Amino acid sequence: GDAVNLASRLCSEATGSQIIIEESLYHSVNPSHTMKVAAHKRIRVRGKEEPVTIYSVQDIAQDYRVANRDLIDDILSTQHRK
Repeated sequence: GDAVNLASRLCSEATGSQIIIEESLYHSVNPSHTMKVAAHKRIRVRGKEEPVTIYSVQDIAQDYRVANRDLIDDILSTQHRK
């Protein structure tokens, strides 16, 4: 469905070891976990009328290792709610 098409398109945009996220995920996660991202880009995704804005994650600020695990949990729970 829609999520699979978006995930496939994001994977095709990423190079090895690069993390690409879409704009709504960036805005929902960034208040809790400060991220440094590269300039955004707009891409076309099959099944969507409007282009999707994407970001390349450059760095995630974290004080402890637990913060990284919390970020992954936040991302997964955000995607589940959609």
